[in-house]
Amino acid sequence: MVGELGDGRFGVLGPAGTDLIRLGEALRDYHDEHDQFPTDVSYDARGAKSKLSWRVHLLPYLGEQELFQQFRLDEPWDSQTNQGLIKKLPQVYRPNSQKLAAE
Repeated sequence: MVGELGDGRFGVLGPAGTDLIRLGEALRDYHDEHDQFPTDVSYDARGAKSKLSWRVHLLPYLGEQELFQQFRLDEPWDSQTNQGLIKKLPQVYRPNSQKLAAE
């Protein structure tokens, strides 16, 4: 994770740069575990297409295992359960303009 950098080299990048580093590290960790990057769609055990984004599948690699476990992977993103969780997605997925407005 970003904390591993520790020497402040990337501080000049600002919040957007830090988010890109975190996403890159999460993608690398996902790839290390699965030998592939997350796909734009996923499939359940029956082979049916799930409509959850790659963003959901990266949550455990962003330190969000508890949130990941709340998603119903066998339901579309806009099911009642999953849609209620979208607002809980981590800051790393929010546009920089929303982060600035929240500060």
